[in-house]
Amino acid sequence: MQNYFSIQFLWVIKSLWLTSKKIPLSMRLLVLFLVCSIGLTYAADSYAQKALISIDVRNQRVEDILKEIEEQSDFDFFFNNKHVDLNRRVSVSADKSNIFSVLKEIFSGTNVKYSVLDKKIILSIEAQSPEQEKKITVSGTISDAQGEPIIGASVLEKGVQVRGDERVCALNDQVIPATEEDWGTEYLDYIISLKVVDSIDEAIAHINRYNTGHSEAIITKDYDHAQQFLNEIDAAAVYVNASTRFTDGYEFGFGAEIGISTQKIHARGPMGLDALTTSKYVIYGNGQVRK
Repeated sequence: MQNYFSIQFLWVIKSLWLTSKKIPLSMRLLVLFLVCSIGLTYAADSYAQKALISIDVRNQRVEDILKEIEEQSDFDFFFNNKHVDLNRRVSVSADKSNIFSVLKEIFSGTNVKYSVLDKKIILSIEAQSPEQEKKITVSGTISDAQGEPIIGASVLEKGVQVRGDERVCALNDQVIPATEEDWGTEYLDYIISLKVVDSIDEAIAHINRYNTGHSEAIITKDYDHAQQFLNEIDAAAVYVNASTRFTDGYEFGFGAEIGISTQKIHARGPMGLDALTTSKYVIYGNGQVRK
């Protein structure tokens, strides 16, 4: 196929050369520009077919995979963030495969398309018909072959990466084994670490060892467990059956929030303007002394 294209390409150049004297200079320059553009496009596309990528990742962000491809090749990706979901998580396994095969696996099931221009791969979206743009909401429970609900499937389907201890990993093969570092890490991403404990005491001990002293919560119907949690957890804010996102100066009625303190002196928790002030005591007397 490539040899046939080369013969055709050379034939076009020869034909243009024979008739060039009859064509105005401006037209000749335009034709030359078009021929060069076709040649560069073919060369870039041919290089992309020959560039081989080896990658084996599971449940990784699209952005991280694209960076890995850039490191393994001479290509750079160009795209609009509104068109490409960089936080979508995919699994890719490729051993010396060309870039197009890897991209096909990455963007399978999406409307993202890709084209090559020089050493750049341009990602864009295909136009959809009105019928395709109709959104369909699907609800239900993801079950295994025996009809039993798959624990954690709804979370993983949303693109959340789950890291857990041995007991959590046994519940779902998509869970990534947690390390010691995971228990105290604030990911700032769609990542969660889970540990199964046998008692409220073990849960409190684990939290107090790894928490940041910011906010902690318990979901329970047991009053005694709730009170023990509130009394023994070392954090600036503790919650029972409520979201820790309420830890905010405005939500607490302090006005504009200045910050959140995890220390114990002088201010702790959400801080309003009062937390930035100190007290001055003024005493009037007429000669009193302390005996």
